[in-house]
Amino acid sequence: MSSTTCRESNGTGGSRARHDLSRSNLSALLSPRSLMDFDRKALPSPDKKRPELDQKYVAPSDELEQVLSKIWCEVLKLDRVGIHDNFFELGGNSLLAQLVDRKFT
Repeated sequence: MSSTTCRESNGTGGSRARHDLSRSNLSALLSPRSLMDFDRKALPSPDKKRPELDQKYVAPSDELEQVLSKIWCEVLKLDRVGIHDNFFELGGNSLLAQLVDRKFT
């Protein structure tokens, strides 16, 4: 019995288990196609308005603020961004921050 256990831990049983798993329903459920199969038309259209924040909206006043505001609006898909707005409170994340950096430089 211990020889069987050793043989399985050396890979013989492991490859068999992988083969069995690949043929099971589990592998079909974990495929990207089954995870991403949903009706996009049923989703609500995204709201492009600036969300209500604690900070009041203050419009950009100089050229640099206007350029950055425009980039943030494009990346965050918002109609306007104020100079005191927090990027992350507006829906930003680290990946979008990198996109902002690339667009700005």
